Amino acid sequence: MTIINESKKKCLNVTGIILAGGKSSRMGVNKALLPIQGDETIQRLTNELLTSTKSMIIVTNDTDAYTFLKQPLVHDNYVNKGPLAGIQAGLAASHTEWNFITACDMPFLTHKVVEILFTKANKLPHKQVIVPQIDGKKHPLSALYHASSLPYVTECLMKDKLRVSEVVFGLDYEVITEQAFLNAGLDKGVVERNFFNMNSREDYEQVMRDVDKK
Repeated sequence: MTIINESKKKCLNVTGIILAGGKSSRMGVNKALLPIQGDETIQRLTNELLTSTKSMIIVTNDTDAYTFLKQPLVHDNYVNKGPLAGIQAGLAASHTEWNFITACDMPFLTHKVVEILFTKANKLPHKQVIVPQIDGKKHPLSALYHASSLPYVTECLMKDKLRVSEVVFGLDYEVITEQAFLNAGLDKGVVERNFFNMNSREDYEQVMRDVDKK
């Protein structure tokens, strides 16, 4: 297990929230626990987010599987409601205004994304969600959510309005295009890798080939 050097942290007033409640049906195994360079995928992601965030929360309905992370674990408050329930549970448990929420299957996501989004958020104090858009695709499951979004997210869950993208569009959101990441010094290939999610066994095999090249 890789340990974070606390002296190297760039601590932002942001909580990192990882959603680890998916069934991994396309993968066939729990993709959060697949090993990459000696660490489970979710450990790798946790370590990366801890480089910048003030604290972490793991949202899961299988707490026994993630005790090794030594991070706060919370359950969905609304059962069988998909990733929106994970967003709600994470926001409800958080103590910071801004929260970076991501799925557990983002093996190449780096703290730079959090830092760039947080910089944008500070210039947009009245926004509720800062959503990256890469190659025309919005990524609401790798986005920055303000605490003020919680009541609306909860309301949508109670009404069974569960599509995350539709819920985000009902909030005061701002889209951040890939140009913002390029302007911050990341090249296009790195930006695309940051938002790669690992859904299938073929995706995992590609990840392993990519990391072996480094």
